[in-house]
Formats: sequence, C-alpha cells, structure tokens
Amino acid sequence: MVERRVCSFCGDEIEPGTGRMFIKKDGTIYMFCTSKCFKNMIYLRRVPRKTEWTRVAQREKQSILKVSSAATKVEEADKGAATGEQAETSSPVEVDSNIEESGGKEEKKSERKAKKIRKNAEKESGEG
Repeated sequence: MVERRVCSFCGDEIEPGTGRMFIKKDGTIYMFCTSKCFKNMIYLRRVPRKTEWTRVAQREKQSILKVSSAATKVEEADKGAATGEQAETSSPVEVDSNIEESGGKEEKKSERKAKKIRKNAEKESGEG
C-alpha cells in the first residue's frame, strides 16, 4: 500500500512518484509537491500561514471571518436593543429556583440570559 504524503508547505497531497524530499541537517524531513513550494519554504523562507495560496492560510482566514461575522451579529443585536427594536425582550423574566438544583447547561444559559435582560431593563429605567 502506498503511503499518503502531504506537502510541508501548501498542504496538498503528493502523488506517488512525484515531489521532492528535503532533509535538514538536524534530521527534519520536508516533503514538497512542486518546486514552487520548495522555493517558497527553503530559498525564500516564507511562512505557510502568511502565504495566501496555502491551505493553512486559507483555514486561518476562514476562522477569522467566522469570528468577525459572529462579532458583527452581536453588535447588531446590541444596537437593536439600544434603539428599542426588541422591546418585548427587555421585560423582566422570572427564573425558577430549581435551576441551581438541576445544574444543567441549558438552565445556566437561560439564567445568564435572564441576568442580561434584567441589567438592560435596569439601565433603560435608570435613563428614562
């Protein structure tokens, strides 16, 4: 069975019989799929995370976009609450005393949400 090899720079799979192997003096083995990857890592000393066309850089970019999109959604929700668009959620919510006894994640989550709503209601009543 043929061993599956992955390029040390770009992350692509290397077909059997192709590519280049580079062994450093300290014994580190690098496998490269093309001369482009070899030159970028060895001669030009580029970091795969900062080279846009590598898989590592693309994954990092996607994770940053996911985090930033989640942050913008939270900001939009905060702006909506500040302008009064979500008036029905700003009313106080009663929380059961059984929450502490059960200790479930969903109950704790709802308790945190209720605390946020109470805080927002107190801020609005203090302003007006």
